[in-house]
Amino acid sequence: MINKIYIARHGFRKAWILDHDASETSVPKDEALTEYGEAQSLELANHLLTLPLNERPTAIFCSPYYRCLQTARPISKKLGLPVFVEHGLSEWRSTLLRTGLHHPHMLASTMQGYFPEVEDTWAPVWFPSRNGENIEQIHNRMAEFMEVFLPEVERRLPAEKHARILLISHAAPIIGTVRHLLGDKELPFRPGCCSLTEIVPKKDGGWEAKTLGGGAHLNEALSDWRQWSFENLEVGYGKDHPDMSEIVVDKTAGSQLG
Repeated sequence: MINKIYIARHGFRKAWILDHDASETSVPKDEALTEYGEAQSLELANHLLTLPLNERPTAIFCSPYYRCLQTARPISKKLGLPVFVEHGLSEWRSTLLRTGLHHPHMLASTMQGYFPEVEDTWAPVWFPSRNGENIEQIHNRMAEFMEVFLPEVERRLPAEKHARILLISHAAPIIGTVRHLLGDKELPFRPGCCSLTEIVPKKDGGWEAKTLGGGAHLNEALSDWRQWSFENLEVGYGKDHPDMSEIVVDKTAGSQLG
């Protein structure tokens, strides 16, 4: 049984200070963290290491994006845990695209070349649509993903490994995940860089938040954490976007469990 779900957002990324795409991989907008973001990631790792042994994460699942894996790296090293790449935790990509499909995400076997902490024994349970997603669809994706992901974690990993899992992702997927787990589709929530959410099972079923987007582990010099929510978007955002690419439909999206 999963006794706790930790959810962390990646650290401060280069896209916020550069005026061009500085992608580290062939995936567009897949840039690295700034030095500031790396420092935030180390602060998060140090915080998790200070927890009692029976409170520390026992498994790490991470978005395939470079900035998330870079955030996971010091945590992996401090806790002595491998990093499992899970595409269900991938960044939200909008449906604004009108030709072709978004670029495919890197697989774990490829990302091992960048991050040796990655272990490719975990087969992703979900692929987000390369057609992109509107706001409703990103919420639906995270709800549907969690419904297949959590049981699969319990099935594939031994009890001592799935007791307390850490998910490292992006603001929009994190919001969708937390809203689904807590059963509140309108929950006001603004996760910041390297913020940490702790969710635990309720005695009568379901989940409750012990900590929501906490940042007390970051020192004052690292407190500029770029909190984000869907309210950051302009009024009417996405109203004129197509539901999907007008050229081709991504038939590989969704659950990969058959």
